[in-house]
Amino acid sequence: MNLNIFSTALDLGDIVAAIALLLSLSVFYWTTLRGPSFICASIRIIKLIQKRKGNPFIITNLTISNTGARMGVIDYLYLTLRKTGADHVAETFWAFYESKDGKLPDTVPDSPGDYPSAFAIDRGISERKCLAYISDHSNYKFDIGTHELRVYAVVAGRRRPVSLKRQMLQLEMLIEPGDFRMGVALHREQQIKI
Repeated sequence: MNLNIFSTALDLGDIVAAIALLLSLSVFYWTTLRGPSFICASIRIIKLIQKRKGNPFIITNLTISNTGARMGVIDYLYLTLRKTGADHVAETFWAFYESKDGKLPDTVPDSPGDYPSAFAIDRGISERKCLAYISDHSNYKFDIGTHELRVYAVVAGRRRPVSLKRQMLQLEMLIEPGDFRMGVALHREQQIKI
């Protein structure tokens, strides 16, 4: 009879039990403890508006999904638009107006009527938002060329904004004050051309 309880010999049953424990702990974390994780589907339709007086706008539909294990709250959304090249700075566009019927509006009001509010997305659910974003600066002009468009979400409980989507946008014509241009991407890999 061997009374040595500190035996260093492992048999196959001990190894299988340890692997099963590790697998069950990782599955428990993945399905229960992991927080929300948001992604944004490719932007298919976008409208750029250059107002005669005031700040320019970007209007688009976004579909945001929560692929995490818990419900998450998005406090607000914003976009950045940066012309490709080393010396160009990103312009920030803040969510300003929400279309409740889900349609892209033709114009944007001077003051927000339906101001976008925080929204919760449960795990495995998608939320569609039709939002107008206003530029930080009234003197910003949409420039001809290739731009990088990024969608960010400020998520409750996180210190830094979460990047949801990066997509390229090709602006081929100048947008005159008081005018707008609309672009469509037919599939998710296609660059939006305006």
